[in-house]
Amino acid sequence: MSFDYTPKVQELRKQLIAFMSQQVYPNEHKWHEHVKSERRWETVPIIEELKASGAVSLRQIAAELNARGIRTARGGAWSAVQVKRVLERA
Repeated sequence: MSFDYTPKVQELRKQLIAFMSQQVYPNEHKWHEHVKSERRWETVPIIEELKASGAVSLRQIAAELNARGIRTARGGAWSAVQVKRVLERA
């Protein structure tokens, strides 16, 4: 009995690893540093980067934060309402 991944799963796994390496891991520390800093009530730099790259709606920003693996302060997924609250506090 073989427990090897199917070729499709191997390809998806390869894509996931590449995405995590390019998008999530390089940005995790930025988020954690900001949340722990004195500037935690200012707009998060990553949100400004997302806006500059074309994410214009709150939903798009939330989706991109979630896609990059960046969690809320409580460790959950982002919603448009949460992004709005963060931006209002800034």
